[in-house]
Amino acid sequence: ILASMVANGLGLLVTPVFNYIFPRLSILNELQKPNVTRVFFHQSVQATAVIILPMAGLLITFPSEVVEFWMKDPDAPRNTATIIRFLVIGVALNALMSPTFALQTSHGLTHLAFKIVLTFFITMIPITIWASINFGAIGAAGVWAGLNLIYVIIGVPLTHSFLLLGETTKWYTQDVLPPLSGICIVYLS
Repeated sequence: ILASMVANGLGLLVTPVFNYIFPRLSILNELQKPNVTRVFFHQSVQATAVIILPMAGLLITFPSEVVEFWMKDPDAPRNTATIIRFLVIGVALNALMSPTFALQTSHGLTHLAFKIVLTFFITMIPITIWASINFGAIGAAGVWAGLNLIYVIIGVPLTHSFLLLGETTKWYTQDVLPPLSGICIVYLS
């Protein structure tokens, strides 16, 4: 529960970002401004990465220290570090997909979002049960991280096969990679 609370705290940062992005993408779609939409979408992904990844990096690199500081109890973080890492990775990856989800729904591609979420839901339940039985909470947290990684790997190109054609590489290399690289340099040095 403690690990989940820490990871979900990171997820709280996503809601205001989505609430800002979605209406603007909807307006741009109505105004039929594809070039402005393209620029705004990439800026939204970059902003999401800059907001989410530093905190995710902190929680992934120093989970025990964060929990100990928060709980004021040196014994609290003993068994939570690995679980926190997996949950935070999953939340961060899911957060990076929020502008892509906003793009889908603002353009009426709800069937795509529905199919992705439904597939995610259907596969997550049995895999999580299996992982929980075999590996405990760490297994369940690992499933969350793994499924969100698959979501990023499949969801971005799938979305860009319908909307903003040819923008997948830019999403990975220009929107997400620079902030991710900077965070890795800071936390791994």
